[in-house]
Amino acid sequence: MKMRKGVLFLLFVIMVQLGFNILPALSQTEKESREVKNFIKNFIEDFARFDLDSAFSKISTNYRGPSVGETPGLDYNTLKTLLINNVKEESKKYKKKHEIYNLDFLKLIVKRNHAIVGVAYRWKGFNFETKQEDSGFRIHRFVLVKENGNWKIIRWTQVAQ
Repeated sequence: MKMRKGVLFLLFVIMVQLGFNILPALSQTEKESREVKNFIKNFIEDFARFDLDSAFSKISTNYRGPSVGETPGLDYNTLKTLLINNVKEESKKYKKKHEIYNLDFLKLIVKRNHAIVGVAYRWKGFNFETKQEDSGFRIHRFVLVKENGNWKIIRWTQVAQ
């Protein structure tokens, strides 16, 4: 009986010790998950405000968009040129900002210096094609890496519009 109590006590001590060793790892993962969520939320809001300088500060210069068939994915400079030409000029003409709401994280995986994020949201604002107020639903997938201690987007795919 005495040996049984001793074994149970030893198991209890081991479990407590393991628990204390795991807690810092869990809190670090939670912290990184919050960082990634805030980072993506700010990135999406940058585009809603047409603040391309802030948005591009969050994209890695090593960015490579997904390939389509034989066509290679966009690199950082090509993406930047396209978005600046399309978004910045239109925002000057109309001065309309998109409102983002119902932002929902569908997927969030953070491991060491990498993250995969799936996000869905609704938006409303000025539609440049119809020249009317409009609204819609978008789903984006992001792949992030930490560069010099900061999260950066290295791949960005719009899944639904």
